[in-house]
Parts: sequence; C-alpha cells; structure tokens
Amino acid sequence: MKERKKKSVLLIPVCFSVLKFHRYVSCVVGCPVEGPILPSKVAYVAKELYDMGCFEISLGDTIGVGTPGNQLDISF
Repeated sequence: MKERKKKSVLLIPVCFSVLKFHRYVSCVVGCPVEGPILPSKVAYVAKELYDMGCFEISLGDTIGVGTPGNQLDISF
C-alpha cells in the first residue's frame, strides 16, 4: 500500500505538467465560518494554483456577500 501511494504522489506533478486544468476559488469575499476574507489570502491561493500549472482560475462569491465596492480590492 505504501509503495502505491509513493507512485501516485510522483505522478501528480507529471500529470499537472501535461494536462491543462482549471480550478475554482469560492468564497473570495466572505466565508460563513471565517467571516470576511482578506484579498491577500485570495491572491495567495490563486498564486499557488497558478504555480501548480492552472491555466484558468475562477474566483467566486458563492455565499452572496460581494458588492461592486468590495470586489475592487481583489486585484493581482
């Protein structure tokens, strides 16, 4: 079992380098558990996804607390 896990961990970077993929970041303005989300946290998560090879990163306000005024703070 341990050998199988090692192989899958080694294949993940190979898959990311060959395949194009996109990811979604939800709750970029506010979270029902954490409350307001700092734009720097959103930027950090998006940068990590970008560095892993994401060709498209979608930012979403899935709980509906975003307004045009507080969306301006999120810029990269």
